[in-house]
Amino acid sequence: MHRPLLNLVPNSYLAATLICLGLASACWQSTAVAQTRKLATGVLKTIPTEMDPRDTLSLPVAMPGVETKSWKPQTIAVEKTLQGQSGQVQLFRDPVWEMEFSFLGLRQAKLKHPTADGQLGNKNVWYLVYRIRNTGKTLSYKKVKQNPGFDHIKRDLVKNAPLDSDQIDFLPRFVLEGWVEDNSGQYVKAKYPAIIDPVALSQIQEIEDPNRKLLDTYQISRAKIPFAKTDADPGVWGVAIWENINPNIDYVSVFASGLTNAARLKDPVKKTSQAKTLQLNFWRPGDSVAERRDDVSYGIPLVDTPEQQIEIARRYNLPGPMLRGYSVNEVAKRELLVAETEAELSLTDFNSPLTKALDGSKIPPALAAAFTKAGISTEGAAVKTVIPGRKWNFTAGEQNYVVRMEPQFWEPDFGKIRFIKTLDYMWIYR
Repeated sequence: MHRPLLNLVPNSYLAATLICLGLASACWQSTAVAQTRKLATGVLKTIPTEMDPRDTLSLPVAMPGVETKSWKPQTIAVEKTLQGQSGQVQLFRDPVWEMEFSFLGLRQAKLKHPTADGQLGNKNVWYLVYRIRNTGKTLSYKKVKQNPGFDHIKRDLVKNAPLDSDQIDFLPRFVLEGWVEDNSGQYVKAKYPAIIDPVALSQIQEIEDPNRKLLDTYQISRAKIPFAKTDADPGVWGVAIWENINPNIDYVSVFASGLTNAARLKDPVKKTSQAKTLQLNFWRPGDSVAERRDDVSYGIPLVDTPEQQIEIARRYNLPGPMLRGYSVNEVAKRELLVAETEAELSLTDFNSPLTKALDGSKIPPALAAAFTKAGISTEGAAVKTVIPGRKWNFTAGEQNYVVRMEPQFWEPDFGKIRFIKTLDYMWIYR
């Protein structure tokens, strides 16, 4: 009878061999974890951070919680009364931070998933692999002076002072929205919040890169995002996952909130503010047949006809022009934004009832309400048209104001739409 081979090997040699094999296995695993898949140039798309000083302060508003009555004092100016001092207050947010966001693309995969009867079935999911880095992009103030004016804000603003991860409440949220055709042939909007699915997460990691740790939305909200000192800093990687997506969906957008603490206050201030949100736009000309073969393209479809351009503006909810009012400092030759409202420009005939009223030397109610919130009465003010449909001047009390219609992402152009910014992504407030 032959003796087992192990019995022919000295115990000391066998032990040494096993130790070496164990060390080699450990070294290989360590190397494998470190060697993440190298991405080709352009595969990882990075969204430029946009730090706007407007995100650090509100427009002039009435002081929350202060109730006042209007009266005319005999010995002091109206501006010195409680109503005058509390009716035009700017609220500051300090500091404002913003993470750098990069992503690989919006993709589909058919994954194995346990069913209710304990079997394994197939489930089609959509997912977005992304990277978060703290590049130290911040806006803050060295000091906030009483009744700050434009010059004070400009001078005291401090840019890019890195914050420790403990000072940042990073709570990302992802929502996928698109349009689907219903039984009557009409397009309706569909909305899908990202889900937490550990089973899908592990399979997506195997598909993308087994050696790169991907975190779900909950895990990444609890992770420490270290300060990236160089461009080589790897950052923290995550994945947003969606299920039960209607296969006929198109004109798709992914809304990522929580990448920054910037927001716009609503009036009254006690209402929920509008969070600064990244909108990523995609285009999928597909159907329910062989879903995974339908590429989801980044950006919007390129169209030439005016009808299609208008359709694109509607489907992606592209923000239209705004009416903004500025207080004019004649001495310093500066303007301070004090009021704003949507221009309500129609996508049918490109007319606005607000600009029509201004051209007729009247301040429309929506714009008058915006000035009133800033403590500025426009009653009886005579409007002078500087550029029809574009720019107007008026005087309230002894102060001069200018109103402009300012486009955000598109503007009318002889019966068509002219896009004035990239529409692949947008920073919006919602």
